[in-house]
Amino acid sequence: MNVNGKVSKSIVRFRRQVEIFRKEVHHDMHILQMLTFLEVVNNDKHTVNGKYIEKLLSIGQTSASRHCRRLLQKEKGGFFGLCVFTYGPKDALSKYLELTDEGKRLAVALRPLFLEKTIY
Repeated sequence: MNVNGKVSKSIVRFRRQVEIFRKEVHHDMHILQMLTFLEVVNNDKHTVNGKYIEKLLSIGQTSASRHCRRLLQKEKGGFFGLCVFTYGPKDALSKYLELTDEGKRLAVALRPLFLEKTIY
């Protein structure tokens, strides 16, 4: 809130982005899972994994891994089906998140929302 007690435009915009994100994906999607998804969308391949999210969001390793796993397909132990794990080219032990076709579709659908200048 600003000094006049009104919610700032940026907070309104952020809240709208979260609401639309949840409408497009799932109403219970955690905000850290949204941020993880956006990191996958906006970074190069073989960048985003549990360690990356742990450091970026200053959360524990267990929480970071859980948020990454939730983005996977159901048959892979996930929930949302937006990403798959792929192995790094130099390290066969490191798993990185990569978008599925559904994840790519969502990224395209959400892009205008995050490019808007003014939302009321």
